[in-house]
Amino acid sequence: MRAVRRGWASRRPWRRGWRGWRRRGRRRAASRHVGGDGEAKCRRIREFSMMIVTGLFQVPEYAEALAYAAVQRGAITQSEAEQRVEFVLARQRLFERKNPPLIHLVMDETCLARPIGGRPVMVKQLDRIADLASRPNITVQVAPFSLGEHLPFALPVTLLDLPDGSVVGYAESHARGYLERVRETVRAWERQYDQLVVEALPKAASLALVHKARKELAP
Repeated sequence: MRAVRRGWASRRPWRRGWRGWRRRGRRRAASRHVGGDGEAKCRRIREFSMMIVTGLFQVPEYAEALAYAAVQRGAITQSEAEQRVEFVLARQRLFERKNPPLIHLVMDETCLARPIGGRPVMVKQLDRIADLASRPNITVQVAPFSLGEHLPFALPVTLLDLPDGSVVGYAESHARGYLERVRETVRAWERQYDQLVVEALPKAASLALVHKARKELAP
């Protein structure tokens, strides 16, 4: 795994994406926007994540735990697992830019409750979320369990505000990911995201929930 961390920066893994090795042709358009240089050029990134923390916020150990669990299940190969981790790390290069995009993340509470990689990894992951939430260009909110059936999205969704002023959507299921360009559909996603922002916990309460989850894991 250490070799993965050493080698990711010299490649362009964002072109592959999470499942690019399965459907490279289908994902080619999406990979120009989601991940690495394409994503970093966006003016704003709005994400909704559920079940697991978005790759943009994952610490390496968290990403490794997810990827290599898939290897153990026989779902992917060792090489594909390395590509997944590389892609996660490549996405995070946008944080190093002089003028990074505005980022608004709404996490379902399941992201905080599901233990990935064991206690030490989750502690580090929750610390990472709290650290990123303190940055002036990043807003983090939590969609609590109490939203129940009123959660507007059933899958993780990303909205990207491009430099030309247009907005595209990206969604990913278990089988594939796709880029949504149809204006009416994207506008509907934006309305749903705006409603989610209103119904999710405010920033302070969300961060308090992250700290609470972190405290419960402390030895």
